[in-house]
Amino acid sequence: MMQIALDELKEEHLLALLGTAENFRIEFKGELVLSTPALRLEAAKDISALANSAGGRIFYGIWECKSKDGLRAAERLVPLADRSLQARLEDVVADTVHPQPHWRVVSVEVEGGFVLVAEVYASFGRDLHMVSGDRFYRRGEARTQKMTEPEIREAYTRISISTLALEQARTTKIKEQEALVGTHCQSVMIVPWYSRHGLMDPRALKDIGKDLVEGPFINYRRTSDYWDALRNIGVDVNGLHARVGTAGAFDLFVTRNGIVHLADCTVVREHCLNGVESALFAVRVLENILVALSTARLVLDRCHYWGPVHVIQILSVPASTLMLLIQNRVHRGELAEGRYEQVVPEVNLAEQGHEIEPIARDLCDQLFQAAGAISCPFFNEDGSIQEDVRNWMKLS
Repeated sequence: MMQIALDELKEEHLLALLGTAENFRIEFKGELVLSTPALRLEAAKDISALANSAGGRIFYGIWECKSKDGLRAAERLVPLADRSLQARLEDVVADTVHPQPHWRVVSVEVEGGFVLVAEVYASFGRDLHMVSGDRFYRRGEARTQKMTEPEIREAYTRISISTLALEQARTTKIKEQEALVGTHCQSVMIVPWYSRHGLMDPRALKDIGKDLVEGPFINYRRTSDYWDALRNIGVDVNGLHARVGTAGAFDLFVTRNGIVHLADCTVVREHCLNGVESALFAVRVLENILVALSTARLVLDRCHYWGPVHVIQILSVPASTLMLLIQNRVHRGELAEGRYEQVVPEVNLAEQGHEIEPIARDLCDQLFQAAGAISCPFFNEDGSIQEDVRNWMKLS
């Protein structure tokens, strides 16, 4: 059951659960009542307990009974009818559990009503989620348990060690990816915080090339070389790789540990102001960021990863002075020769949905600030891209 994506669950999958015993990752609830503080607290405890443990799913609308061996097992569907329950449950968790766990809840239509399925993602030792300001819970083999004081102290010790280890691992992965594309001017990498080998199974992305061409890359360069490379994206020892090696080369990597890396060498070109400068096409920089983010959202969703990611943009400035170009205008600031790394840490693409432009703004702001500007001029106050910039990207 855990192998079936949350958005793909149907009534037949829920019926197949009947007879299945509860365990440390699956819990059944015959009803969801949120009418009193005590009942709301109970719901929050269950969500936080899974986040503090190994993650899992809670099925609201499946009645459970005690089996002969003492375990509780799914007995029958008891469809819910109140359509407001999903939003109310989300509000309860938002108001009661801190820090916020990473979780999703969907409604699965069944005969007579619906079943709510909450999928909670493990914190992997990164956070410890508290309920109502003073209590911590974890999921046991078949029930939610209050954590003891020694368990809480041990968890916080693991968090401290885990954070350092994850940061070191991330740095190593970035260097490995950067070494693959030393001749490219720009890299955009989306690195899952909880990366692991095998997070990306090539079999889960067997048709990804077509989806990339018709989705994130539909307006990207618009040449047959690019689209053919994406449609024929191939498997290698590290994962998936698409490459165009002609003028305007690019590489797209999707590694087995879930990193999405778009590298491109067309953002920097010789410019003839005085015969010595090179030009950084800042709108191209923005375009690459947006394409990489859209690709990562598609890929990671297919891999059933909805946790936080680091977004890293690395720009290599050649020896001659670079001017930041806005369409055909030269920005007064300059970038000195060197390597520029912009980072937006720990954002969640699944939670962002289609609102990825503010992430791109954060990266572009950092780059423009390195050139002496307050912010990137491509964005509105709310983080959305200005319409004339959006139109320019479509025409370029």
